[in-house]
Amino acid sequence: MLKNVKHEIICVYKMEKEKCIGCGYGVIEKGTIGLFDIIVKKEFRGNGYGKEIVETLLAKAMEKGIKEAHLSVVNDNTVAKALYEKLGFKEIYKYWYRKKD
Repeated sequence: MLKNVKHEIICVYKMEKEKCIGCGYGVIEKGTIGLFDIIVKKEFRGNGYGKEIVETLLAKAMEKGIKEAHLSVVNDNTVAKALYEKLGFKEIYKYWYRKKD
């Protein structure tokens, strides 16, 4: 999927004892970075690794002159929403996924 992205991508991963325990990526487009797929393995959650991944992505974007960021998060993911709010992200709108049965 990432091969199809036509813009600059920044990938970040977190290692613990030579194992990847978390990762995420950002796509730079039109002066902003979109953050995607921020994840930490279940057994390592609650240790600040998600925050570290997001902060690293934002720092790398800032090095490139990027000052705006956006992301989306599933509404019932309260842990991620709390993290993003702590990092200064604000909800600007809601949307719904739908499927046809």
